[in-house]
Amino acid sequence: MTIELKRPGVSPPEKIIIKDEDCKRINSTTGWDIMCRCPMSENHQNNDDNFSCAVNEREKRAKCTIQACGFAAIFWDEKLVHKTKKKEDKILKSRGQHDIAWVYYDKDGVTPLTRACRVYKPKGEKDPRWQECYHPETKSWWYGLRLPKDPKPDDLKAGPGGYAKLVIYNWKRILDNPSKMVFILEGEKACDYFWTELGLLATTNPGGAGNWKKGFSKFLKDRIVAGIRFL
Repeated sequence: MTIELKRPGVSPPEKIIIKDEDCKRINSTTGWDIMCRCPMSENHQNNDDNFSCAVNEREKRAKCTIQACGFAAIFWDEKLVHKTKKKEDKILKSRGQHDIAWVYYDKDGVTPLTRACRVYKPKGEKDPRWQECYHPETKSWWYGLRLPKDPKPDDLKAGPGGYAKLVIYNWKRILDNPSKMVFILEGEKACDYFWTELGLLATTNPGGAGNWKKGFSKFLKDRIVAGIRFL
């Protein structure tokens, strides 16, 4: 797929084309469901070409999440995607360009399932965050929470397969401490702070705020739970 954009107020309008290899779909509840390489990445610090440009299909616009960049655009016409070939979206292998990652493990505490990644930006700029899932056969991480379908070890792209197994954060630690109250917080960083600094057991869900699924409650069955909305 290709995404065609134009910057508002620029005359004559210049068509900005973002190709398939520079796009990835993410799981978002805000409507910004596509992340792309910013067309103005040369203006970023250290020429950072990470996926910093967010596209909103419903509002028909795009913007760079790096505040110092200031790139903003609208769709060239009413269509978001112009498909030249009939093919399904590809899942991209992670490039590992994160500063920190919080891993969600299976109940054995060893098998990785998903992770939340973050890049720390200078003060005043928004820190990019995203989710990745682990493919056990290739022993590699892939963008999003959907596993690639039959990838080879050297593949950088693959067709979409089934969704990764989703569990709550610190599942093994919760199982190992059956008598402790469990706090539900927003963010893995807060959960780690509760344990290391306060000695309190805390968990959160993959996908960020607003993505607690009914199935996550089964991990806390028969436990004393306290939810803290903001920390």
